[in-house]
Amino acid sequence: MRVRSRPWVSLLLLVLVIAALWLLDGRQPQPWPEAEWPWSIQVDALSLATRAIDRVNAVSAISPDLPAASLALLVGVALVALATLGTLDVPVAIALAVAASAVFLRSTWSTAAPGLDARAVLVVGLAVLSVARPDRRWLPGLVVVVTLALAPSAAWLVVPAILLAEAPWRHRLVAAVVLTGAATALRTWQLHQAWDTVSCLPAGQAWRVLGDVLRPGELVDVSAWWALQRTLGLWRDDLHAFGLALAAVGLFGPSVPPRLRRATVVALAIGLGCTMSGLVPPARVAALLVPWTLPWLALGLSGLAQRASRHRAPATACLALAVVAIPVLRHAVVAPAPWRSASPAIARALATRPHGGLVAADDEAMTRRARLSGDETIPASPDTLARCVASGREVLARGSLIERVQGLGFLADDAPLHAPLAALLADTRDGAWVVFGISPGTLPYAGAQGLRALERVGLPRAAIGARDAVGLIARVGAGAESRHGNGGVDLSLVEGTLVGGQALLAPWSATATGGEAAADSPPTRLASSRHAALVVLDRAQDVALRTTAAPRAGLPIALGTHAMWRQARVTGTPVCVPAGATWTTLTAHPRVSVPLAGASAATPALLYVASRDLPEPGVRGLPLEPLRPAWSSATFDRQVPADAARLLEAVRADAVPQGTLGQERYMTRIALHPSTRQLQGHAAISAGTAPARWWVRLASASTRPEHAEVCAMPDGARVLDGPSGLVDDDTAFEVPVATRDGWHTAERNRGVTFQWTARPVATATFRARATRDLVLALDAIGADVGGGAQPITLRVNGQMLRDDWRGAGRITVPAALLAPELDVLSIEVPQVARPATDGRPLGVLIRQLRLIGPTS
Repeated sequence: MRVRSRPWVSLLLLVLVIAALWLLDGRQPQPWPEAEWPWSIQVDALSLATRAIDRVNAVSAISPDLPAASLALLVGVALVALATLGTLDVPVAIALAVAASAVFLRSTWSTAAPGLDARAVLVVGLAVLSVARPDRRWLPGLVVVVTLALAPSAAWLVVPAILLAEAPWRHRLVAAVVLTGAATALRTWQLHQAWDTVSCLPAGQAWRVLGDVLRPGELVDVSAWWALQRTLGLWRDDLHAFGLALAAVGLFGPSVPPRLRRATVVALAIGLGCTMSGLVPPARVAALLVPWTLPWLALGLSGLAQRASRHRAPATACLALAVVAIPVLRHAVVAPAPWRSASPAIARALATRPHGGLVAADDEAMTRRARLSGDETIPASPDTLARCVASGREVLARGSLIERVQGLGFLADDAPLHAPLAALLADTRDGAWVVFGISPGTLPYAGAQGLRALERVGLPRAAIGARDAVGLIARVGAGAESRHGNGGVDLSLVEGTLVGGQALLAPWSATATGGEAAADSPPTRLASSRHAALVVLDRAQDVALRTTAAPRAGLPIALGTHAMWRQARVTGTPVCVPAGATWTTLTAHPRVSVPLAGASAATPALLYVASRDLPEPGVRGLPLEPLRPAWSSATFDRQVPADAARLLEAVRADAVPQGTLGQERYMTRIALHPSTRQLQGHAAISAGTAPARWWVRLASASTRPEHAEVCAMPDGARVLDGPSGLVDDDTAFEVPVATRDGWHTAERNRGVTFQWTARPVATATFRARATRDLVLALDAIGADVGGGAQPITLRVNGQMLRDDWRGAGRITVPAALLAPELDVLSIEVPQVARPATDGRPLGVLIRQLRLIGPTS
């Protein structure tokens, strides 16, 4: 007797299997990688299509998080995918679900930000449609025109559609050659246009970087196989192994359009060949393979739906809903809201200020954002930076690029940007938090735009007088608590208080009196000003920005504590040594920068440093890995026989040439071994004492300076990792202070940053270049070695300032003690302590160290 199957049982089992796959896989996609040479990025950012998209995005937004041109491109990607799936007779429910997933995949959705748009994905999607619709013979011609107009760099992944078009093979071959030749010529012309806009570059030498534009893939310089692995990894991250398995089912299914199958195989071969030869960067290839994969994903789902139940309609609908929950889209939704991260209002506000300098940039989003704010940009390549710095033009670096130019051996002096209050509040996303204190008489400085921006965050403007003090704690777009009055105001909310429908995770206060406005989280002081203090929190209520406003039109605020908009002047002449395939020797530098290309747990970058005094090595620039450290060190004392034997064993294992390590007492071996292979960036390694010599062996050989030069870094990490403790009116005038010798790395506990010195004498550097006195604001206490805290001696350039410092206070640094270029601050105690609970040598505990320059 035949038992009738129950469709709902099959569907339930299918949903359970999909849910299990989703729950068992905890991987998330890697951050969107940039792996192009800077000149290629510069050319892309200056194309006509890019400028048109940026101009539309700058003035028009469909929603607070999505600009109009980016949304149009995303909708275009979805419509083209839907048209392709409709041609292949994919059920409507599945076609809609897959077309939606095409938009929300990381490779597409993360391109909604200015500088990373979906033009190339749209172009390749049109190419796939032209193969699926051979009856539309005009489609290949349209694809060629659109490719050259929007994304000539995507031509390689469009070629398969031209080769498999409905035409004689000779015509197809000629069309493919014409497309690639025209795209190459267009990229060459765009390079000359970009080169000619930078006056510090010598005319007629653009050919020297032509290879960077025609072969933009940076990772190939290290290893073609690593570039291939990165491409496949990103492709898998976008579609997930489950999605790729479904696509394989569709590709080898029985009812498959043979022309589309052949074109897909050719596209995969060309794409992987391009990434291994450097013609297209891995991230771009992975994104452009998505349109070629989606039809097979849809066909695989369709076939699975037919097998799941005899009742095709409910099975199809169930699978369409399941597609939203499978890991394909689980990975897609990790992309952050893109447009707000670009700060368009701040960019527009900065565009009104006078210009004259050059802004270095190393990714397309940064380049286009700088252009949007009216700046002239240059690629952050070592040769270009060196030429422009030597030409006398002012060169500026912003955001994360500051550490990059320091890693290339240049100096970076802070030069803060200022933007009006209205621009910052306009770029604060809905759901974020704002704590704001305004002293009496300050509100009129905000102007009409500032008042409108304050209304957006919940300030009831109609009930507040121009002379009122104001305290505000708001959840943007949801609600606020505010107080106002003539004499002063104190708004304090305890942890758990509901604001805008959500509870506060910490106590907050916004106070304002006749002489001070503050925004704090008691008992921690965060921001204080004579006029207006502002703290911005993200949706998780972590502090994103602390700042103060100046009493001028628009209430301008310094953006130095905003990571994206931190700005520095690039100066100096790099001191770099080309690293060979084996060991490279450097002379005594307190701090060196080592390329990370190819570094991993299997192939670490290695350093040995010799010193007379016990070192305290430190490393910055490696990824933070909670499960295991990304670097390790071992110090050998040659006066200890056991250490000498272990050193000899390590030297032999690392193949260090015999007799090259000198005779200094201490030898330290430092290994850089992140768990995942590093293909970009530099690590900054400090000895923690005066080194006699360095020996370096890179993780991989390279011919490019970015990947093959070890550079001396005159500056260390910023003391306390930058602005710490209270942010006040003096913060905008701070002279950055960097560690040199004798420091442990900065530490953070319960929101408070502190840093220990590691030797009796620790030195820090700064460049005041001032003819007027500075003010040193210091909160420090010497370690207790028995008998209480030790007194601290302070010197500037060897000259005594104080020999009995304890606690917090301020002291004047006379201009007569300052040097024309580099100044050295010494912090000294008689001896270090070695507490049993820590084990490290501890000299002075620094809770605040600020050098404040002239305020006018």
